[in-house]
Amino acid sequence: MKYFSWHILLNIVICMSSVETLHPVIVRGEIWRKKHDDGSYHYVYNMYDIHTGPYAPEPQLKTKINNLVVTQREVLIRNFKQLNPKSTKILIEDMASNPDGTYVMPMELLNAIDKLSSNADELLAKFFMHLKTNGISQAFNIEYRQKRLNTITYTMLRGITETLAIIANMPMIVAQLGDNIIKEYNAYQQAGMTEALLLKFKPQLEFTIGDLKGEVDAVLNKIKNYQDGPILSQYYQMESDNIKNLNTKINQILNSSQEKTFRVFIRTTNSDIFQMVFPVYGGHLLDVNALHEIYQDSQAIQKTFLIAGCAHVYNVADMLPQLDYELIYETGINKSIVKRAVKNINDGTDTDTLMNMSIEKASNSLQPTITAMVELLTVFQKRNPFNMSFFDLLLVDNPEAGWQPGHGVIQ
Repeated sequence: MKYFSWHILLNIVICMSSVETLHPVIVRGEIWRKKHDDGSYHYVYNMYDIHTGPYAPEPQLKTKINNLVVTQREVLIRNFKQLNPKSTKILIEDMASNPDGTYVMPMELLNAIDKLSSNADELLAKFFMHLKTNGISQAFNIEYRQKRLNTITYTMLRGITETLAIIANMPMIVAQLGDNIIKEYNAYQQAGMTEALLLKFKPQLEFTIGDLKGEVDAVLNKIKNYQDGPILSQYYQMESDNIKNLNTKINQILNSSQEKTFRVFIRTTNSDIFQMVFPVYGGHLLDVNALHEIYQDSQAIQKTFLIAGCAHVYNVADMLPQLDYELIYETGINKSIVKRAVKNINDGTDTDTLMNMSIEKASNSLQPTITAMVELLTVFQKRNPFNMSFFDLLLVDNPEAGWQPGHGVIQ
């Protein structure tokens, strides 16, 4: 049974981090504006994306969405290259890339992961890195959990390769599990995903619990020095307090295990729920990072572009009216559908509640989120609700042309 828990967690974490969805599909776009005293505007372009991997749409729809992913990436890069880097900023959530645009994971390991997938083109489509290599200097990565999400992926891969090697040499277990276990073992071997390969990169990817906690602490310390006005200061304080007050059990675990590597910690700690919730612990700090950049940009540049997961963009958009921004354009998935998914994701930030549940109850509590995310994708079954002309508006100086106050948003 341990093999199957590793396998499920691997699929979830890989889809979240460094393997399958870095550049995910954009399902909703918004344009917000804030008027300055001199009559000029600061624009915020919100792009809500969703990672297709964890929600496994049926094959025909997945192919359709993957093709859209490639098209969106190409159009965005082409348009971003035409923008003035001095008057624009692009904020990206990319867990696979470092701030300088390089991969977090070694390329040799990424290539092996790539071979395990049926969709190689999507796997290495790391959007932030593509922007950097295309000379788009105004791109900034707001993700901060690179060590955590990549060491989790590395640890899961170590667990799977070791387990497969053991099971493949135990005929009685193979007989019970069927030929699929041998096929999977052979697939890992043929892809080069071996114990020897993973051990080669142990110094680079096997971080301690203290290293992972340090990523969160570094952001919390930076927040203390932000001077972003009373509204955002209150919001930052609330998020900082939530990390402390809604995650007391995880914080206790992290504080008492800082010298252990994540791999050793997982092998010696029997907590499947911890493994379930730890990847998203402190996730709202991405929202803080985005809002800080937007606030700092509001007087200095003309346009800020935010491309991130639906929940992060939704939370940022929820704050923009309080900062005197107004919505002037929207396209794509209806916001009410996004809201249903985001509500359940935001509820999951209270990890103390989840840590008090049985693994079965905690897993069941995630089902509404999965259902809502699947609903987001299945909208594409009949048609693409996202108007690609949205990307043309990235280049327009007055995206609200033709729009008048009181006329509602441009459709």
